[in-house]
Amino acid sequence: MTAVKFFRLFSIRWSIKWKLMLVMTFIVVSLVLSLTYLQISSQKAMMETELAKRTLLMKENMIERGQGYIVNVAMQLEKDIASFNFSSAVETIQNAVVQNNSLNYGVVISADGVVYAHTLMPNLVRTTITDMSKLNVLKSQEITVLDYREHGESVS
Repeated sequence: MTAVKFFRLFSIRWSIKWKLMLVMTFIVVSLVLSLTYLQISSQKAMMETELAKRTLLMKENMIERGQGYIVNVAMQLEKDIASFNFSSAVETIQNAVVQNNSLNYGVVISADGVVYAHTLMPNLVRTTITDMSKLNVLKSQEITVLDYREHGESVS
């Protein structure tokens, strides 16, 4: 038996119907794959923009809550300082940090840069701040929100 006769014996005869089915299957599979990829990529982009919007909204909400809380603590501190009750002012700061989980520490600094209370590092009490960026904040008369990094974390 020659090789030509052998291949003719076992050759598959594809009719036009099967050829058309193969082409249609290929087209359908490629179409499904490409549409799935487009859907996933558009959903990913949409979710990333939604995440950015939610993150911004949460940050703004946190800042608003913080400002409201700080205004109340500042009014209490003003009363304590006006009545020359400095121990109560320090206690007010310590209680504020203990009661609010989103606060890491509290600091009372005079306009001259002298630290009167520091809940995280009490050894800084009665020291003078020499960092120019922090001294510029002391000149501000209203509530100021600053974004910076402390210990590798973003802080507002």
